Amino acid sequence: MLAHDDRTAQSLMETCRKVYGSGGTLVSRVGEPSFTSERRISVGTYREIAAARARFDNQPRLSAGVLPTAVAVDPVPDSERDSVRSRYSRLVEL
Repeated sequence: MLAHDDRTAQSLMETCRKVYGSGGTLVSRVGEPSFTSERRISVGTYREIAAARARFDNQPRLSAGVLPTAVAVDPVPDSERDSVRSRYSRLVEL
């Protein structure tokens, strides 16, 4: 999930943990280590997610896997739109 600022990202993470955590879905802040390959919801600011994607794109992988869906809580800024759309299979703007 994409957020414009840290406070919104933190609030989203807490809400998602309440909603999805009880069903067993891992919800974490972008950049937190994950020791599982299970489905997860990652929450962060545009800057955090761009940095994480850059690290991910530069790592060798056995397979590309499933491309994720990006959910933006506000309209994606024009300056970020091309970058977001090029990295995610779907973009949902709330």
